Amino acid sequence: MIDIVIAKYNENIDWVKNLNNNFNTIIYNKGSDDIGKKLNNVGRESDTYIYHILNRYYNLSEWTVLCQGDPFPHYSRFTDTINKFNPEN
Repeated sequence: MIDIVIAKYNENIDWVKNLNNNFNTIIYNKGSDDIGKKLNNVGRESDTYIYHILNRYYNLSEWTVLCQGDPFPHYSRFTDTINKFNPEN
């Protein structure tokens, strides 16, 4: 299984529904809604990634993808590319 860690603030993360079943989706939320695990709004996404790594250090997945709640301004084909990811290749 591949973990995908999403650092969410107030973004719409409906795109997560388009991920294939190879992913264990973990959402950390610093925003105002009730989606995912609530974190204090301190730091940026890197604070969320460090939180995840430190709290799961002895139980990390072999593969972990870290991303923002809205990765598309950085890479418009994010879901297509991530769905094609195969750790066996």
